[in-house]
Amino acid sequence: MQVTLLLTLPHDQDRSRTWLPAALTSLGHDVDVVDRPGLEPDQAATLGYQVAETWAARRPDVVLAVGWVAGLATQVATREVPVPVLLRLPRPGRSGSAAVTRVERALARSGARLLARSPTELDVLAGLGAPRGAIRVLPEAVDAGATNRTTKSGSAGDEPVVVAADDSDPEVTAVLEGMAAGRPAVVLDRGILGDLVADHVTGLVVRAEPDLPAAVRSLAADGMRREAMGMAAADRVQACFATAVVVETLGRLVDEVGRPAYAQV
Repeated sequence: MQVTLLLTLPHDQDRSRTWLPAALTSLGHDVDVVDRPGLEPDQAATLGYQVAETWAARRPDVVLAVGWVAGLATQVATREVPVPVLLRLPRPGRSGSAAVTRVERALARSGARLLARSPTELDVLAGLGAPRGAIRVLPEAVDAGATNRTTKSGSAGDEPVVVAADDSDPEVTAVLEGMAAGRPAVVLDRGILGDLVADHVTGLVVRAEPDLPAAVRSLAADGMRREAMGMAAADRVQACFATAVVVETLGRLVDEVGRPAYAQV
């Protein structure tokens, strides 16, 4: 199938750039990447019309948009040229901006198929008005063989425990890569972090940030428990978050959205 991948988030806020284009290509799709990092919202309509013009020669079977500005551009483009939409809204409902939340609500109700990073995020999208039947979970992907691992504090990857207090892209990366390396994680129950870590199995999930240091100390001091959790963490990454696993899920979702349109061409 022909897939348009539309990216508008700043580079430091979008992990998908590191794996999505190659993943779609590996699935056998012809991928057109439209990458406008940090695109301003007032430029979304212009981008949408530009994209629609390129579709005049060859309409894609699916458009995959990442970011709410990409979502706005996609709405404009698909009004001109109807195309099924997969949309990922990173950290929905947590921008701190009422205006952005209003846009997210509109996009959630737009008829696009929404991609949540976890069951918790699925609930957030439903709370924004997306029909639950229109939401699918596509977990974060991690290269389980990656070696450049850091903790929240920025210290080297040989720390016995990986720590995260927020589900920003850098911290999600640190958690997943640390777990892949056999290090348990201690995370604050915020955003998707509580879904990444199985509490008391692959690490510890704490409810309040002041409790993080004590949890880290308790785990760092218990080598046997830490080793068992680290082994479980590595197994969890391989089973749920390894790139190959996530790409397989992505393939099913693209087929689910794009095949009806594809069959009509």
